[in-house]
Amino acid sequence: MATALLMLTGSPARARVIYNVINLGTLGGDNSCAYSINNTGKIAGSATIASGDRHAALFDSTGGGNNTDLGTLGGLVSDAYGINNAGQVVGSATDSTNTSYPFFYDTQGGMRNLYTGSKSGDSWTHTGSAMAINENGSIAGYMTTPTGGGGGVLAPRVWPAGGDMITLGRNYNEQPRWGYGINDAGHVVGTSWLPSGYYNAFFWDGTNGTTVQNLGSVSAHSWGYGINNSDQVVGKGTDGAFIWTASQGIKYLGLTGSTAFAINDNGDIVGCSSDERAILFDRTGAGNNIDLNKLINPASGWTLTCAYGINDVGWIVGQGVNPDGHLSAFLLTPEPTTLLLITLGGLILRKRKA
Repeated sequence: MATALLMLTGSPARARVIYNVINLGTLGGDNSCAYSINNTGKIAGSATIASGDRHAALFDSTGGGNNTDLGTLGGLVSDAYGINNAGQVVGSATDSTNTSYPFFYDTQGGMRNLYTGSKSGDSWTHTGSAMAINENGSIAGYMTTPTGGGGGVLAPRVWPAGGDMITLGRNYNEQPRWGYGINDAGHVVGTSWLPSGYYNAFFWDGTNGTTVQNLGSVSAHSWGYGINNSDQVVGKGTDGAFIWTASQGIKYLGLTGSTAFAINDNGDIVGCSSDERAILFDRTGAGNNIDLNKLINPASGWTLTCAYGINDVGWIVGQGVNPDGHLSAFLLTPEPTTLLLITLGGLILRKRKA
């Protein structure tokens, strides 16, 4: 999408990409947030119910308010972080003891706890969350690892479709780490806490046992949040958002203090700036990043604070301040003229390659 527009307009700064803003609403409360969108337009996130408690939600992409409350595991709170094209959802939910567990949801079985071990003893031995799910149904997330002292430390976990849970990266002296993203090949990205005291993004492709690859950092720290099917990884370094590839390593995207949360299979990257503005990043690292607030109708009354997800069609979801002053989940869809530009740009690209 960004490439096509660049060819037609010269630079992202001049690109007249106009998006419609759809208020995704809530579950009866005041606030909501959208974290992930699949290629069929189904959206996962969380929203407050009438009591003010936060529940995992499937949002009505039309903004008509027909949102689905996914419930909890018996507690008060849940959040949905990932969704695949089959509509399977993963996230975190509390049980009756107020302990958070990773969950899997589909329409056939509803919400199920991914943790199947013993729940006796210190609650820190089994808390966790599922963060992303691929098209094969494999899941990335994290859970605490029991230790001899009765407590535990976080470790990234992978739930392969139809297989047993895998614990990754236990080569860093049992330091806490998190799994945030997974692609269709089952490759996982996340964050490790090294013995040196630094946080570093990691990449795991399953070829070296459970040992993860340390991606290093732009400066002192880095966190890996999103991955696409080309193994392009995005996240945040001490200096701001980055993209990583095996051939080029980490490339800083040129916006100090920013965070990149998601990348689609076209290489389009979204996230937010340090001053809470939703951003469409320039993947080249040239620094021509776009504040998405400049690509919506200024009369809409919205302030888009962060973009958390983007699908392969270019639809974007996140959270902003709606015209009523509440934090609300939003969906951005390109207006018809923008879709025409994108189509024309794709035709030009194909002609040049011919």
